[in-house]
Amino acid sequence: MTAQQPLVTVLMPAYNAAGYIADAARSVFAQGIDDLELLVIDDGSTDGCIGELTALGDRRIRVVSQANAGLVAALNRGLDEATGTFIARMDADDLLPEGRLLAQLRWM
Repeated sequence: MTAQQPLVTVLMPAYNAAGYIADAARSVFAQGIDDLELLVIDDGSTDGCIGELTALGDRRIRVVSQANAGLVAALNRGLDEATGTFIARMDADDLLPEGRLLAQLRWM
């Protein structure tokens, strides 16, 4: 995460997303926007997915862990924790198409 408020928070709830989450994070970092945070709400994962994410070693990753409470609770927690001016939402098993965030920012 940047020292000041990032332009974009990418909010990613995660529950047992091993095998997917690292690629999802890489797709965020390939957007061409450095001024962002990837806020991952770990909803009680037990499969090591957060270790896969941490192994990427990117300072823009911020993980907030909570006991398993479901998707809606994870998203609400993420909205409370987000620090970006804008919030983009994605799942831990999705990939962001190249240029998505830039296109959305330009449109806004």
